[in-house]
Amino acid sequence: MSEVIRGEKIERVLRCSSDGRLEPFQEDQSAYQKGLKKGEDEGYDRAKKEFAAFYTLLQSLADKILEHKKHLLQQLKPEIIDFAITLCERVIRQELSQPEKLVRLIDSLLTAATTSINGDMVKIILSPEDLVLIETHRSKIQYDKREIKGLRFVPDPAVRRGDYRIETKSGILNCSIARELEDLRSKVLRQ
Repeated sequence: MSEVIRGEKIERVLRCSSDGRLEPFQEDQSAYQKGLKKGEDEGYDRAKKEFAAFYTLLQSLADKILEHKKHLLQQLKPEIIDFAITLCERVIRQELSQPEKLVRLIDSLLTAATTSINGDMVKIILSPEDLVLIETHRSKIQYDKREIKGLRFVPDPAVRRGDYRIETKSGILNCSIARELEDLRSKVLRQ
């Protein structure tokens, strides 16, 4: 049996069991259980409050990170778009350095412009490099011979590779890759 000294009074509170554990006396068992339960409840409540405070802090940090991420994306959006547009332009111009693809582009432009041509002679202005590239493939260009009298290719050093201008008596159709991509850029950034 062990005794605990409290002030000047000696109280028997615990006893040692046969397996070496300290246990309260039988008469003090209910008081011990009440104290244990109260301690557990207080510990649980304290942990719950601390967790709630920690959760609120984490939620606040997550909100700030998301807000900062959105702000960063808004700041970087023009740069990302510019990079993508520049990359697209390079890929398109590279693709158009292949005569077959150049012929397909001219075919599609002539098809799109057929309604406004009204049986006129069509002049296609393109870069000197593109003219050399397409020279051997001219016969593969498809167009409605009833709507278009004929085609005349004119080199213009001011026209960039891959860009074209279709001229007829009734108007001009300007096909600029850079302009098309700039229009796309404007539309994307407006959203």
